[in-house]
Amino acid sequence: MYNTNPMTGIRYGTIYMNELDQGVAAELWDNATNVSEVDAYAEEKKRLEAHYTNLAEELNQVMDEDDLERLVELGLTDFDPCIEEPTLVGEQDGVKYMISHLGGAALLWVTDSPHMTHAGLCSPCVPNAGDLSSTGDYECYGMPLDWLPVPSEVCHAI
Repeated sequence: MYNTNPMTGIRYGTIYMNELDQGVAAELWDNATNVSEVDAYAEEKKRLEAHYTNLAEELNQVMDEDDLERLVELGLTDFDPCIEEPTLVGEQDGVKYMISHLGGAALLWVTDSPHMTHAGLCSPCVPNAGDLSSTGDYECYGMPLDWLPVPSEVCHAI
């Protein structure tokens, strides 16, 4: 089933990052692991290893593992993957989440959570996932209410 937790079968909940409290959104972004960058570095490392190994073979040289590692690390020092729309994963307040982009906008995916809610579906953009910006009949993972901004009318009442 698309956009459900493979272990529990529960739908992911999704919400655009700009709909969250901006302090919380920044915290989620800053505390997550940028898996796009991690993958890009792993691919570049593999490419550099192959390059230097092939170069050594072409020159009929034996490449020491320590030398290869130093060359690869040196090659990675200036590597900048420049990923404009990265995918990030993290966990905060017991909520496991992913941040990716949809139509250029950052989207929070709640992939596991102690918080459950009922929402409408956000198909066709994210088939079968719960739209945390709506109410509906579909159970999905949710988030703590304090991740949402406090409405201005509540602030004025305080």
